[in-house]
Amino acid sequence: MDRNVCRAGHRSTEADYCSVCGTAMSPAAPESRSVDAVCPECGEPRPSPTAGARFCEVCRFDFGVDPAGGPRTSGWELSVETDPALDDERDSATPAQPSARTVPFDRPELLVGRRDEQRDIHPELPLDDPGASRRHLKLLRPPGGEILLHDLASTNGTWVNGERVAPGTRRALRDGDQVTLGRWTRLVLRAVR
Repeated sequence: MDRNVCRAGHRSTEADYCSVCGTAMSPAAPESRSVDAVCPECGEPRPSPTAGARFCEVCRFDFGVDPAGGPRTSGWELSVETDPALDDERDSATPAQPSARTVPFDRPELLVGRRDEQRDIHPELPLDDPGASRRHLKLLRPPGGEILLHDLASTNGTWVNGERVAPGTRRALRDGDQVTLGRWTRLVLRAVR
């Protein structure tokens, strides 16, 4: 099957979800070995950042030093919070329940949004927030160590530290940045050292 054609037969401009109907694209063939990370410079699979060598075997990237100087973080995590104080609609049929959880951000990209079984949309970070779009945003870890937020032209918008992100654009994130979306969701990016 053509990698750019979804199961419904639409030609897609996206590799993960069909840009026409939102259906998940066919997954790539699984790798024969478990890979926990990749080199940010060349993309070479790295079985474990803590068990691996300090230098990439292909491009000699130094995993022990941050390009900005200082010690390199060993990874990233997201605090996912439901904050009823963010909800300005206060609908009694769908009230926000305070909650918090922490999830690792250990992949090259992470789709954030609401699940939709009918459309076969299954974000890696699903939200139980009626104000969040099904494909609300992606968090990206391109080579070089930078973290990017890509708003996927969400219906209700995305804010970083209180500043609106233009629909369909990307924005660099730093340790401690707060992303708010939907009616009551807050994501906080944290470096794990």
